[in-house]
Amino acid sequence: MWSRVVNTFDFERAMKLARGSYQKDILFGRESMSGSTLRGRASKWSNKYRTSRFSLLNRLQKHGIKTELVKGENGQIILVIGETREGMMNIESESC
Repeated sequence: MWSRVVNTFDFERAMKLARGSYQKDILFGRESMSGSTLRGRASKWSNKYRTSRFSLLNRLQKHGIKTELVKGENGQIILVIGETREGMMNIESESC
């Protein structure tokens, strides 16, 4: 819901670079890039989670994995992971 995988090879590489369950949940689309899905005690630590989100994006970029933040329906911020490459299958799928 909060992420879209364009290239499964890039997604698999990104999963190896994710540190902790929160960053993996960002990639799977279970958590939003805006932090709007944080609840309870987690919302009190929103600045730390924000730092974690952008550390993940910087790490992915450093390793050559293309990511993009796009506006989805109802103004949601969607993380798009990967890019199409020649000779590779283009897979458009919504992660849950």
